[in-house]
Amino acid sequence: MSRKVKVILGLLLLVVTAALYFTFFTASISITSQPGDARVSVNGQLIGTTPIEDHRLSPGRYKVEVTHSHYQPKIEQLDISLGDHPQRDYQLQLGQGVIEFMSNPKGAWVEVNGERLSAVTPTQMALTSGKHRIRMGKAERRDAKTDVVLNSGVTQQVNLNLSMDPHGSLTIRLRPANAEVEIIGTDIKYKPGVRLPMGEYSLQVSRAGYVTQSKRINIDYGDNTEQITLARGYGKLNVKVLPANGLIDITPAGGETRIYSAAKALPAGSVSVTARAMGYRTQTQTFNLTPAGRSVTFKLEKLEAAVGAELIDDLAIGGTAPPMVIVPAGEFTMGNANGARQERPTRTVQLTQPFAVSKYEISVAEFLRYAKATRAKVPKKLAAALTAEELIKDSPVVHVSHPQAIKYAAWLSAQTGERYRLPTEAEWEYVARAGSQTAYFFGDAPERLCEYANVADQTVKRRYRAWTVIDCNDGQGIPRKRGQYAPNAFGLYDTHGNVSEWVADCGLPQYSNGSRDGTQTGQGQGCSSHGHRGGSWDSGPEEVANSFRKAAHGGNGDRGIRLVREL
Repeated sequence: MSRKVKVILGLLLLVVTAALYFTFFTASISITSQPGDARVSVNGQLIGTTPIEDHRLSPGRYKVEVTHSHYQPKIEQLDISLGDHPQRDYQLQLGQGVIEFMSNPKGAWVEVNGERLSAVTPTQMALTSGKHRIRMGKAERRDAKTDVVLNSGVTQQVNLNLSMDPHGSLTIRLRPANAEVEIIGTDIKYKPGVRLPMGEYSLQVSRAGYVTQSKRINIDYGDNTEQITLARGYGKLNVKVLPANGLIDITPAGGETRIYSAAKALPAGSVSVTARAMGYRTQTQTFNLTPAGRSVTFKLEKLEAAVGAELIDDLAIGGTAPPMVIVPAGEFTMGNANGARQERPTRTVQLTQPFAVSKYEISVAEFLRYAKATRAKVPKKLAAALTAEELIKDSPVVHVSHPQAIKYAAWLSAQTGERYRLPTEAEWEYVARAGSQTAYFFGDAPERLCEYANVADQTVKRRYRAWTVIDCNDGQGIPRKRGQYAPNAFGLYDTHGNVSEWVADCGLPQYSNGSRDGTQTGQGQGCSSHGHRGGSWDSGPEEVANSFRKAAHGGNGDRGIRLVREL
């Protein structure tokens, strides 16, 4: 064997021997981390930052600690023997610290990473360690901001100085006084004396019915006053309705409904136009009228309806809604020229669309089904009357308040997908009259009331001897059952007597201010009371007349419900 070969074999042997030695007769550790550049200490002595490759150790027990300024430390106990060469990879998690927010002056709002805190300075907040953007501000001070790096487990103070930002006050003398002021390009809401940073601003002043005005102003230090007067704006409105005999009403924003006149200009601003025609579906358009004027066209849709037909809608919970009778469109004279003050002056009312009305007054059973389905509270007096058997399930429901009647109608609407509601006073009187202009739908003779109504008669006199009653006998002293008397010409029962029926109108509105459209409620004086019509089992001849009006605050044993269902 040559000398060269011997040298090569010796070197190989040396390498193998060294490898065996380092593998089996020494120990080391390799450490990586996410993120990198973490500090690594072994038994409290720093050995470097990650990554660390093959750090030599003697056999024994070691405490390895990996730390990073933004993250929670990792600590691990390792037992290392000869020949051990562990490789450790540590996934570091973000920690938490506390920032104390201070400002000069104090009372500043604070934003952290764009989110506004509910508290003002001085305050503090625990945050995830790492980088955060801090912004502070205060009225009439310039905002200040800074970026901070919060280390894990540290309480760090941020103190920002807010420089003065000179402001002035603004008061505008407005005509009209309730005009709206917008400070363009800012989110500042105007009110007299509002404080604004010094500088130039654009104002826009507007009010319905007036010409909008724009103005540039300069805010100086101290008090600033401006005078702005808006010019009244008017526009012409050209309305065309098909069919040509359509009726047109207009309602300016904040104004009262009036009859349309092409020759009369209207205040600029929001306006609603309603077009109606007998036998057609009513349409309404609302738009902004400018001084330049506007033209609108209505093409009304014929509303086909089988007058006199009975409608019975299905309920979503099962069963059916109360039977309704379709009544025709029409026109009538509402009120009584010779009646009480609240029945005058008479006025012509138009109901241009056919609609459906309850064939009977709403029964106890129908109301109780709603109460059960909705867990609505049954009036105590109604429950007591049922217990005492003063009422039966087919009696008209009584002791219901006006709000309870509205909720019942709303429930029927939700159950059927159709619109049920209380009738307006005009609708009620129209269907009660059923084409008549007499005191009662059958004529003017009160002694015939017992043929058509459960009223205060000789039967009631036996129980209430002091009462003045009608000289007839209907055989009933209380409202025991519906539909016991002859119906009116529209096929509706008990429009006179039995129980009076809630209407939608508030109190007793003045007829002199009433709309010619009978679907519109009158303008009552507040809503502490609501109207009810038709009289009841305890009413004399005046109260059961078609034109008699009455209002009440709550339910009673002679007050019930009849509904309208729109087509």
